Amino acid sequence: MAAFELKAYLSERKQRVDAYLEESFPVAAGLEKSVVDAARYSLFAGGKRLRPILCLASAEVVGGSLDTVMPVAAA
Repeated sequence: MAAFELKAYLSERKQRVDAYLEESFPVAAGLEKSVVDAARYSLFAGGKRLRPILCLASAEVVGGSLDTVMPVAAA
């Protein structure tokens, strides 16, 4: 059995969550840049990925699909 690489796992899951958020919340045309910047800062600021990653890991443990649980994880 191969050793579990926690850093690699966390990094890969963070990338998946970030990609989902980018896809789900595109920048809307016509909004003030300051409003967009504030919203994106709040959404994409560092340190806000542990809960989504734990949600994804929980789904994996019970055989769930990451694609199915991603909306809940990213909420």
